[in-house]
Amino acid sequence: MASNLSRQPAQEPIYRLLNENDLSEICDMMENIKPPIAGMCCRAMYSSISRYALKDKRLVFLVAEYQNKLIGFTIAIIEWYRFWRAFLFRHPILAVRIVIYRFARFFRNDFGVEKIDPKYRNFIEEWIASSRLASPWKDSSPKIAKVLYTAISREHRRSGVAMGLQRHRDRFLAQLGVRRLDATVDTSNISAVILNYRRGGWRLAKKGGRLFLTRDISLESANGKKTT
Repeated sequence: MASNLSRQPAQEPIYRLLNENDLSEICDMMENIKPPIAGMCCRAMYSSISRYALKDKRLVFLVAEYQNKLIGFTIAIIEWYRFWRAFLFRHPILAVRIVIYRFARFFRNDFGVEKIDPKYRNFIEEWIASSRLASPWKDSSPKIAKVLYTAISREHRRSGVAMGLQRHRDRFLAQLGVRRLDATVDTSNISAVILNYRRGGWRLAKKGGRLFLTRDISLESANGKKTT
């Protein structure tokens, strides 16, 4: 019982944009969690993407802070393709490493391999059928943001921090004029899809080994108000 109670913050975490004072701590956190950023799980990528968030408004990097410690983060990118072209142009060594990684994945035939757990297959297929989704991932504009990654420290998972981060992220994006939010998840990670995307008006499509999710956002919906 005590373990479950410890997961519930005694007070609401602070949700805010990443700042320069967070750089070392956020890199340590990312190294511990190891989120794949463009396929790379290394401090060089984590440091570069974190520093770049301080100067490029298309990279929205929000953190959750609790008792002066970072306990979670979410990253979204506006104008996906223009952002990555600019980022990789300024980080040529990382660009080369990403190209090598993608070629290696291609030759291992990792792309397009479906890994849906059979016990979730019917649920996913029904969700896809009800979505009737036509919007492709390749869409990119100032009104479209794409979720790069969301992560919570182990001791604060299932305490509402992820939902708080997502709510503040959506509100911030809506204030910037974003009207659509996209995400992709590997088909091997169905539990994350059900936990994070089952509610909130997300529509779903499947392409090879990836699930593509999208939903509309507005200032009203981000503030929890129903639109008519």
